[in-house]
Amino acid sequence: MYLDINGEQFRILKAEPQGAWLVSCDAPGPPRFVDQRELDAYPRAPAPEPCTAEQGEAPQTAAEQVRMALIQPLLDNGDCVSDPAIRRQLAAEAAQEHGTTSRRVLRLYYQYIATGAVMKHKSRERRPPEYENYYKRAIQTFYYSAKRPTLRDTYDLMLHQFFTDPDGHLADKRPTWPAFRHYFYDQAYHRRSERTIARDGLTNYQRTARPLTGSAMAWKDHIGAYQMDATTADIYLVSRLDRTKVVGRPYVYLAVDTATQLIAGLYVGYEAGEEAVMACLANAAMDKMEYCRGYGIDIDAADWPSKGLPSEVITDQGRDFLGGRMKELCLRYGVTCEALPPFRPDRKGLVEKMFDLMQGRYKPILRGRGVIEADAQERWAVDYRAQASLDLTQFTQILIHCILYLNGRRVLDSLQMSPEMFQQGVAPTAAGLWQYYAAAGKSALLELNPQEVYYMSLPRKTCKLTRKGISHDHLLYINGGFLASEEGQRQIGQKVSIAYDGQSVREIYLVLDGAYIPFRLAPQYAAYDGAARAESELYWRADRRHKRDFQKLEDEGRVELIQKLTAIRDEARPEADRRQTGADIKAHRTQERRKHQ
Repeated sequence: MYLDINGEQFRILKAEPQGAWLVSCDAPGPPRFVDQRELDAYPRAPAPEPCTAEQGEAPQTAAEQVRMALIQPLLDNGDCVSDPAIRRQLAAEAAQEHGTTSRRVLRLYYQYIATGAVMKHKSRERRPPEYENYYKRAIQTFYYSAKRPTLRDTYDLMLHQFFTDPDGHLADKRPTWPAFRHYFYDQAYHRRSERTIARDGLTNYQRTARPLTGSAMAWKDHIGAYQMDATTADIYLVSRLDRTKVVGRPYVYLAVDTATQLIAGLYVGYEAGEEAVMACLANAAMDKMEYCRGYGIDIDAADWPSKGLPSEVITDQGRDFLGGRMKELCLRYGVTCEALPPFRPDRKGLVEKMFDLMQGRYKPILRGRGVIEADAQERWAVDYRAQASLDLTQFTQILIHCILYLNGRRVLDSLQMSPEMFQQGVAPTAAGLWQYYAAAGKSALLELNPQEVYYMSLPRKTCKLTRKGISHDHLLYINGGFLASEEGQRQIGQKVSIAYDGQSVREIYLVLDGAYIPFRLAPQYAAYDGAARAESELYWRADRRHKRDFQKLEDEGRVELIQKLTAIRDEARPEADRRQTGADIKAHRTQERRKHQ
């Protein structure tokens, strides 16, 4: 039974001889007692719409079942309607049991005894069908566009297109902005693939939003297919010749095996382009123990087990990877080069991920030492060049340690271990998986002489061979034995082909009839020993600037010397009669000696 008390509808919960306990249907709260005389004065009222549900009906949803479980102890005890102490005690016990608050339990209890439901079901007003058609047309026409208007702009364009008369007046009956926005998100237009394709392009969708199926490692079932890419490291380095000079940001090239995620090749330097790609492949082919030993790092063969040239190189269509030198290597050794579509780094995601993992390891440690942060382009950003303190050798050592961790210590969570792997105790790391494939004969590596690959990777240049040696990049290189030989004597004065390593100016190679003849840096240029090409160029330019600073002093000194010599010359004017015989000159010399004795 329901009563109307001052416009508010109440429900009679419990009748007693003196009166009854009521609860408000409009604002559910604690039940209150009303005596019988007042009850007789209040008019009866029909049950309101929210209160038509019968108590005791089974909950419809899982959420309703959870809420009913909270208040069931209170519903089972009829004294909870009239006794607040019992009601609060049972609510506290239910709250502790279900991990909630007694306040919430009481709120749900009041709502249920007033309305017969533990959840408020809002009735949705049906939007006019014609509006949905307008919504769809507006979203498809305006929002799904390469112009990328905002959702509010799309709503405005819809009003302009469909709800404006020929005189430009807006119709009185039109959809509201909240209704349009609700329809957009309710129909999940913001999650549809058409949105990304239309607004950001198909390439961006394929790179960042397309469904991912399969595994990147499952692409190849053998070692020897390397994914290659390059990046500019987010750090500034100083010169090894003069640590006060900032050289810039180094380039990093990686070669990552597809089947194992092992980083097989590394190049770190100031040179980019085709010679860096060749240097990275040369590093992939060489013995890593020897390579690491050159940087003062001792490792075991199992720590970095890759050695050999890949049979397949997977990269993008950058000029670095598709130049003449790369084609020559592919033809000479039978290497297959697979060029992926441009602007699709997701197609070689393993090498892209390795760059992220490497920088994620060293950047937090090297902050304040030249590492570039995300705010580098902001006006208030720190000048990270002024923080530079590491040189190329030190940064290479850091990258080697990062690679050793990624190859030998990082667990491959995505690796599905086979029963055979479990039996053999294969470590779930890149190095462990590499050794497993190698032992099983699943290798497509090309076993070559690493020195031969190194020579082939070096860039070429034409220089003139003189009696002093070969002048290259302002430095002189000598090989006394070759210059003194008969072949060397024939080549003096001729233009010859040389091969050089941009990573070190210590040595160049004279290429003669397929042989590589080493020429060492001349002793007078020993200060440049161990430097990279970019560092030596920076040092040479600094030396030239320093000497130019003294050029004015030299010019002033030359002019001053001319002035003094001229003054002395003018004082020594000749006498009128200068015709004297040899005997006269001899007599004059004798007299001059006697004067100064």
